[in-house]
Amino acid sequence: MNRPLERTSLLSRGVPCFSHTSPVIKHRKYCVCCVLYLTDDGVDDAGDCDDDEEGSSTVMERTLKMSGPHTAWWIVLTCVSWRHAAGGDSHGDVGPAFLEEPQDVVYSVGSKTDRVSFRCLASGSPPLTHRWYRDGSLVPVDGVKFRAIEGSLEVLGPDPRTDAGRYRCRATNGVGSVVSGEARLKFAYLHAFSRQARGAVAVRGGQGVVMICAPPPHAGEVSYSWLKSTGRRRRTRVRSGTAGKREREGAAAAAAAMEEEAEEEVEEEVEVLSDGRRFVSQLTGNLYITRVEGTDAGRYSCVVRSKARGEHGAGVDRVERSPPTPLLLRPGGVMGAYEPRIEATFPSKIIAVQGHNLKLECFALGNPVPRLSWSRAGGELPPSARLSESGSLLEIREVRESDGGTYTCSARNAAGGNAANGTVTVRAAPRWLLPLRDAELGVHEALRWPCRASGSPAPSYAWLKNGSPLATTTTTSSSATTSSSSAHGRVRVASHASGDLLVSPLLLSDAAMYQCVASNSFGSVTSAARLRVSGSVPDFVGHELPAETVAVRGGRTVIPCRPRAWPAPRVTWSGPSGTVGPSASPRLHVLEDGSLMFASVASGDAGSYSCTAHNVLGQAQSAGKLTVKEATRITAAPSGGLVAFGHRAVLSCRASHDPSLRVAFLWSRGGHHLALGGSGRREQFTHAGMGSSASDLVLKSVSPADSGAYSCTAHTDVDSATASTWLNVTGPPDPPHSVVATDVTTTSVSLSWVPGFDNYSPARAHRVEGRCSHCDRWTTATTEPAIVAADRRGARVTGLTPWTEAEFRVVSSNAHGDGAPSASSGFLHTLPTAPVVIPEGLSGGGGSHPELVITWKPVERHLHFGPNLGYVLAFRENATASLWRHVTVPAWNASRYSHHRPAATARPFEAFLVRIRAFNGAGEGPFSNATLVHSAERAPTVAPLGVRARALSSSEVEVAWQALPPALLGEQRIDGYEVAYRRSVDAPKGATTLLRTPGGTKDRVRLLGLREHAEYEVTVRAFNGAGTGPSGAASLVTTRKAPPSKPPRITQWRTDGVHVTLSWEHVAPLDNESAVTGYKVRYRSLGQTGARELLTNETRVEIPLPLGSGGRGSGGVGAALVVEVRACSAEGEGSASTQVRVPHKASSGMKLGGSFSSAGGKAMMTTSPWGLTLIDVALASLLARASFS
Repeated sequence: MNRPLERTSLLSRGVPCFSHTSPVIKHRKYCVCCVLYLTDDGVDDAGDCDDDEEGSSTVMERTLKMSGPHTAWWIVLTCVSWRHAAGGDSHGDVGPAFLEEPQDVVYSVGSKTDRVSFRCLASGSPPLTHRWYRDGSLVPVDGVKFRAIEGSLEVLGPDPRTDAGRYRCRATNGVGSVVSGEARLKFAYLHAFSRQARGAVAVRGGQGVVMICAPPPHAGEVSYSWLKSTGRRRRTRVRSGTAGKREREGAAAAAAAMEEEAEEEVEEEVEVLSDGRRFVSQLTGNLYITRVEGTDAGRYSCVVRSKARGEHGAGVDRVERSPPTPLLLRPGGVMGAYEPRIEATFPSKIIAVQGHNLKLECFALGNPVPRLSWSRAGGELPPSARLSESGSLLEIREVRESDGGTYTCSARNAAGGNAANGTVTVRAAPRWLLPLRDAELGVHEALRWPCRASGSPAPSYAWLKNGSPLATTTTTSSSATTSSSSAHGRVRVASHASGDLLVSPLLLSDAAMYQCVASNSFGSVTSAARLRVSGSVPDFVGHELPAETVAVRGGRTVIPCRPRAWPAPRVTWSGPSGTVGPSASPRLHVLEDGSLMFASVASGDAGSYSCTAHNVLGQAQSAGKLTVKEATRITAAPSGGLVAFGHRAVLSCRASHDPSLRVAFLWSRGGHHLALGGSGRREQFTHAGMGSSASDLVLKSVSPADSGAYSCTAHTDVDSATASTWLNVTGPPDPPHSVVATDVTTTSVSLSWVPGFDNYSPARAHRVEGRCSHCDRWTTATTEPAIVAADRRGARVTGLTPWTEAEFRVVSSNAHGDGAPSASSGFLHTLPTAPVVIPEGLSGGGGSHPELVITWKPVERHLHFGPNLGYVLAFRENATASLWRHVTVPAWNASRYSHHRPAATARPFEAFLVRIRAFNGAGEGPFSNATLVHSAERAPTVAPLGVRARALSSSEVEVAWQALPPALLGEQRIDGYEVAYRRSVDAPKGATTLLRTPGGTKDRVRLLGLREHAEYEVTVRAFNGAGTGPSGAASLVTTRKAPPSKPPRITQWRTDGVHVTLSWEHVAPLDNESAVTGYKVRYRSLGQTGARELLTNETRVEIPLPLGSGGRGSGGVGAALVVEVRACSAEGEGSASTQVRVPHKASSGMKLGGSFSSAGGKAMMTTSPWGLTLIDVALASLLARASFS
């Protein structure tokens, strides 16, 4: 038990707390404080802390043993020194935390990989350093055998003799250290079978047998299989090796072999499959044959295959096979039937680990072959249980706690049965219920650090401090709260059941990284956290008492005192009359945080007050002044009352206050502050400003929404006073509520409601509005009475449609108008009645012979008047007075009915009289008037005659035929003719274009938009409502060729002032173009719209110059002439040539394709064959704006 001594005893020994400025490190302050206490169990965890980091501390403890009559006591002097860095904060450091811990590695001996690695990834600040341990010993990371890469460890050249073991990673920084969980390095190997020959096994037919595998020494997971020789041999190519010399260089041996291929005979083998008669155990490797047959005789070999897995086990698949064991069939006949005998079975007690897979094997020998089944006592097999096809293997995947129980494997045949039982007990590795969390306490405080985990069996707990085991004692829950005793140390674990760590009292040296390890026989889990232990002398820096606290007489005020200290300090107060507290005055109270509260301030409380904070490390003091002022009071409270809707309201407020203080007014409504003033706001207020004692709140154009409680609050820097009033505004009434519909009939409903508040203006009337479910707008409903008086609380709504879904609301009104509508009554259905609406659009026709098709428009939903609306059709032949035939169509949205008549007697296009009526669940409506509807007709069977086609142009063809005469049609009816055409080159896969011509007498049609000079195949057939008839003989027609597309090329023009001579090249048409029959020359004066034309068969023309163009009598001055040439054919004109502009000069010329020259008073211009002259460019620019129209 620790017993702190009085503070004065420390001071009397000359060991006061002190501070001094370091002469070496600037801006640093060192503080030292000593504590003396008694203990009866010695000193635990005393030691020194490094003083290398800013904010770190050093602890020095000295003990003096004193013997008493019954026990020994120690006097412990603890001195703590620390230094503060300006602005430093060690709380920014983060201790190590593992992000990835090393996992088990299986290394296959003989693997091509020459290294293994353990991953270790951790975070923390400052940066971390890593160390590795194997079986508790530090691993020398020398780069030769072990290499570290970013915290991870590589083992080079793994050797099972030196490297197998348990590996841990240790991560360290300035905060502390943590160690990872253990990861094992295991080595997998598979030795060879002994080559000693195995003896034969002889059995009778029908007898069971077990073939022993006896696998060679091995480590790691293996699988078993058996091979049986077939007795046949085959030739194959194999490699034979000649061993070379072995040479040793250092510790490594190199082997070389010369290989050559050879051909030899080998015996064919087949794998023995596990089925209902045979079974290969994956536990022992033995082969079980429940009943031997003649085909089982042969030589058997057991095959063992290494299944090493893991990072470095992948790809290594070593296989060994045993010498063959002959299985012989003994003479003496077949063994008789015998009951099953279970040979491959499972233990009677099985431990399964939660989350792992469990496999149970069961196989029996017997004759006949036994049938295997599995069961679990008291219930079914788990949902995750899977049985092999033969039933010899039961696998439970990811075992859960509920999978435990007694499992039974039963084997039965005609001779009897047998069973094997085993009880599965599910255990679980530890899992965290309450992992560690970072903790921070003050020096000499008591720590209880919870650490709880679940598991089966219950886990035990161990603690690590900075990666090393923490020496603790264990106490029970009944004594866990005791701070110390002779039986328990300072550091202990609460109990084996909880694992909580108890430390009391805490020392600064206890600050570290801690890990709680919960473990049982099936695993362990580790949780890490940081413990901060703080210790400081009380300090008011930054938290000084206010220099002046202003309070009002009769009011409540608090002087705060919140020093920084750890452990938490004890606070005392002194005032003008000495010590302050409840003992001095019942009006004064020291709060839990150390602040001083005045319940009712008196004038005599004014003066200076001091707060003194004490803890085991020292004390500090801060002082401030209390000033008492007069209280603020409302002298004239605002007065509300009743205000008319749309009128102006003014609320006035007056207050008195201490003359040395300034006052401000705040207004609120319903407890919410009003942001008053500003342009565009509805509320406006005026007041005398700061220092004034009045404020008015002005509301203009008030509405009922402005009704409520208004408060005026007068604020000073010290206190406030509030007065309230209620303002009532008259206006339209509030909406009614509790609208309920009752007494619903087919066309009416009764409504009741509760009127809303009248807003101080009596209601005059109520109005009912309604809306159907598919309507958007509300409309005024018809009611009884028609005008609902204000004193009524209900009305009857009439004129509704039967079986309609509708909702209703109520609107009240008074002298100020209509109020807001009530909430909806909710949708309701009026009662059903028989329909009164006759379906519209009764018609029909069409379909296929001998159908009678009748069509109509479905009745709209709101006119159904009841559920299950349908239709009744009545029809009969028009030509006879036969009875009406009735048909029911039950679907309300049906719009078509097809009646199939007997084909032998039905005539096409027969006239029927048809009527229709609607019905619903409440009855039938009236029939419609009779409508004439024709039955389906037959498609035409006669083809049009005389189909002929002729080309009108390169893109147009006329098709003509002989209209079918009535005598040829007989009873057939046609609606028109259908012309089908397509290009002959596209037949028969080409697309066919259809053109229908209505009317049975039309005998010709024009086809437009055809391709030029193309042959088309044209057919014609008649059509009616039943379809199309046969086509007549096809007619072939070829469209004409197109006019020449190539424009004439003007080669030369010449003028003598009177005429213009123009020459051009002959246009040669393309193969699909018509022959040139001549040329058309068009010319006009530039600037004129009218053009003249000349036709010629030559490639040269002479054009007279018009007067005023520089010709006769013009004096050589005139306008330019614009000329173009087109080729002509029987199919029309071709493309125009490039326009030529003849200048107004009296004598000039141009030859396109030569050079320019002037001789004998005549001018001629030519160009090279591949270019244009500048004059050409100029002419083109001019002619771009010229056209012939």
